[in-house]
Amino acid sequence: MVTQVALSMLLLSAAGLLAWSAYGLQRVNPGFDPRNLLTFSVDTSLNGYDRVRSRAFVASTLDELRALPGVTDASVTSHRLIANSSSIGIARPAGAPAVPPDSDEARAFAAKNRAWRLSVDDRFFQTFKVPLLRGRTFGAIVDPDGPPLAIVNAKLAQQLFGTVEVIGRRVQMGLRPEGPEIEIIGVAPDTHYTSLKRDPPPTIYFPFQQGELNRMTFAVRTAGDPMALAGTVRETLRGLDGTLPIFSVRSQQEQILLSLAQERLFASLALLLGIVTLVLSGIGLYGLLAYAVARRTPEIGVRIALGAGRGQVRWMILRQSLVLVSIGLVLGIPAARWSTGLLESMLFGLSPTDPRAIAGAAAVMIAVGIAAAYVPARRAARIDPIVALRAE
Repeated sequence: MVTQVALSMLLLSAAGLLAWSAYGLQRVNPGFDPRNLLTFSVDTSLNGYDRVRSRAFVASTLDELRALPGVTDASVTSHRLIANSSSIGIARPAGAPAVPPDSDEARAFAAKNRAWRLSVDDRFFQTFKVPLLRGRTFGAIVDPDGPPLAIVNAKLAQQLFGTVEVIGRRVQMGLRPEGPEIEIIGVAPDTHYTSLKRDPPPTIYFPFQQGELNRMTFAVRTAGDPMALAGTVRETLRGLDGTLPIFSVRSQQEQILLSLAQERLFASLALLLGIVTLVLSGIGLYGLLAYAVARRTPEIGVRIALGAGRGQVRWMILRQSLVLVSIGLVLGIPAARWSTGLLESMLFGLSPTDPRAIAGAAAVMIAVGIAAAYVPARRAARIDPIVALRAE
C-alpha cells in the first residue's frame, strides 16, 4: 500500500504539472486575434506556376475571397501561423561589417542575429488585427522590381538598432556585403509566429510581390463561424483553378489547438494514469482497512465495552489509513521531485519542482486516504460489544 501511494503521488504530480502547463499554453496571448479566422494552404508549384502567375493567382484569390458574403477581410502569408513552420535568415544593419561565412565568428553572429522571415500582403496586419506601432503597411501595389521594403517587429528593431524608431533605416539579409539594402517602412508588435511555447521571435515581414511565394496560406476573417464558409471558399478556389489542391482547411483556433496536441496528449495520458493509480490506491486502502476491522472486531468490542467512545474508534481506524498514506508521501514526494525534472522540456511557465503540484497531489492522496477509511471506520464504530464478545 505504501508503494501504491508513493507511485500515485509521483504520477499525480506529473499529471498536475503537464495539465497546468497545457492549460497555460492555451491561455497565451498570441499577439493577434485568432477568432473568426479560416485558414487554408495552397502550393502553386504543384501546377507549375511561375513567379508571375503565382502573384496573379494570389491577387485574384484575395479579390474573390474579400467579395464573399460574410467575409470581412482576407490576407495571404508564406507560413501558417502557430504551426511550428518557419523561414529563418540573418538580419544586420545595412553597411555593418561583413563576416566571413565559414568562420567561427560567422556562426556566433548568425546565432545572435537570426530573424524569422514572413512574406505577407498589405492586409495581413489588418486581417489578423495586429496594429502597427510605427510607420505603414506595404500598400495595395508594390513594384516587384522596385526598392525592397520590409516591416520589422519591435524585437528585431531593438536587436538591430536598440530602438523602435527605425522608420527609414535599412537592413541587409545574410552575411555577405553585396546583399540588397531593405528599407524599413513599419514596426509591428511582437507576435507569436511559430509556437506559443517560445517567446515571440525577431521577425521581418516582406511584401509577397518582392519574393518567392509558391506554398502559401490564406487567412479569411469572417463575421461568424469561420468553418461555415469552408465550402464556399473551396468552391471559390475551384472557380479560379479547379486542379489546384487545397490543404489544411481549418480555423486559426483549431490550428492553435493542433499545435498543442502533443502537450495535451501527454497531459491526458499522465492524468489517466494518475487517476487509475489513485483509484487502485483507494481500493487497496479500503480493502486493507476493512480486513483489519474484521480481524480486530473482538478487540474493538472490548475497547467499546471498557468505555472507548465511537469517535475514538473511528479515529483509530482513520489514523491507521493516514499513517500508511503519510509513509507513502514521505517516499513519494522526493521521488516526484526527482522524476518531474525529466519533464522540464515539456513544461511551460512552470518549474518541475513547482510546490503547487506537489502540495496538490499530496492533498489528493490524503483525501483519498480519508475517504477509503470512512466506511471501515464507521463500521468499526458501530460494532456491538456484546455481539463481538459472543463471537469470540
